[in-house]
Amino acid sequence: MENKSRIQILDGLRVLAILMVMIFHFYARYQGKYYTYDFKVPAILNHGRLGVQLFFIISGFVITLTLAKSKTFLEFMIKRFIRLLPGMVICATCTFLFFWMFDKNDLIPRCKDIYNLLVSFTFISPALLNSIFGTNLEYIDGSYWTIWTELQFYVLGGIIYFVSPKNFMRNYLVLVVLTFPITYFFTSPHFAGTAAKLFGTDGAHSADNLFKIFNLFPQNGWFLAGVVLNRIYFAKRKDAKLVLLFAAILAVEMLTLSNIHITMIISGFLIIFLLFIYKPNYLSFLSSPMLSKIGVASYSIYLIHEYVGFLIMNRLAGFFQSYNWMIPILIVALSTGFAIMSYKYLEKPAMDKLRRLLLKKKPQETASPEASTALADARL
Repeated sequence: MENKSRIQILDGLRVLAILMVMIFHFYARYQGKYYTYDFKVPAILNHGRLGVQLFFIISGFVITLTLAKSKTFLEFMIKRFIRLLPGMVICATCTFLFFWMFDKNDLIPRCKDIYNLLVSFTFISPALLNSIFGTNLEYIDGSYWTIWTELQFYVLGGIIYFVSPKNFMRNYLVLVVLTFPITYFFTSPHFAGTAAKLFGTDGAHSADNLFKIFNLFPQNGWFLAGVVLNRIYFAKRKDAKLVLLFAAILAVEMLTLSNIHITMIISGFLIIFLLFIYKPNYLSFLSSPMLSKIGVASYSIYLIHEYVGFLIMNRLAGFFQSYNWMIPILIVALSTGFAIMSYKYLEKPAMDKLRRLLLKKKPQETASPEASTALADARL
C-alpha cells in the first residue's frame, strides 16, 4: 500500500505542474497581448513556467521505469507513440476546429492552418522542418514545443539505455556533464559576447539556433534529475550520495537561472521530492483519487488549454470587464473536464486498440501503480 501511495503522489505532482503552467499562461506570459488586468500581476507568476521543468523531472522518473519494462528500443518507442498520439490528434484537431468556428478576428491565425495541424501530429519541431525545407510551419498551439523535447529524450535516452541498461544513469549523467557546458555557453546571454568573439556572430547565432531546435540539451538536467530520483526511489537502501547528486543537479539549475523567485520554486521542488523519498505520508494528500484522475489527464489538459484559453478570454473579456481575472478559473475547469472525458472515452480506447494492433497485447482492466504512472507521463 505504501508503494502504491508513493507512486500515485507523482500524479498529484502533475496536477501541481499543470496548474503552475496555466497560471503562467493566463496571468503572466501574455499580459497586454491576449489579456490585460487592472492590477499588477505578481512577478513570481512569471515563473509558473517551471511547471514544465517539474513535468520533465517526473518524465525522467517514469520513462526510466518504462524503459525497464520494454524488451527493445522499438517496443519502447511504440509504447510512447501509443501513449502520445491519441491525445495529440484529439486535442490538436479540437483546437483547429474551435478556432475555425470562433476566431472570426484571426486572433491566432496559425491555429486555422491545416498544415500546422498536420505537422503537430508528427511531434516534430516546425523549426527543424522549416530549416530543412524552407517552409513556414508552426505548432497549432505554442505549448507543443515540450512534446518535441520529450521525444528527443525518448530517442536519446532509449538508445543509451539499451546500449547498457545497468549503466543507464551513469551514462546519461556523463552525457549531461559533457554537453551542459557547451549548451550553456552558446545559449546563455552571459556568454553571448564571448561566443561571438570566438566563433563569429554568425557562428554563435547558428549554434544558438541549433540548441533552440534540439532543445533537449538545455533541458537535459531536469530529465537527469528524474532518472536519478528513480534510482533513489527503487533502491532497497537510500544512497545518500545519489540524494546529494539529485540536490546538486537542482542547485546547478538554480545557479544558471539565477533569480530569487526561481530559487524559491526549485527549492520547493527539492523539498517535495525529499519528502517523496523519505516521508511520503506527508504528501499523502497528493495521492487522492480526484488528483490522480486529473494527473492521468494532465497531458490532454496541457495540449488543449493555452490557445483555446486565450480565445475564450478574448471573447468573454467584454462580459467580465474588470473581473476578467476570473475567466482563467473557468478555463481551468473546462480544460480539466474536457481532458478527463477525452482520456476516458476517446484516448484510452484508442490506446487499447493501438496496443492490441502494435504490441499484440490485450488492454488491462487494472494496472499496477507503476504502470498507471508510466502511462500518464506526458507533459509541458
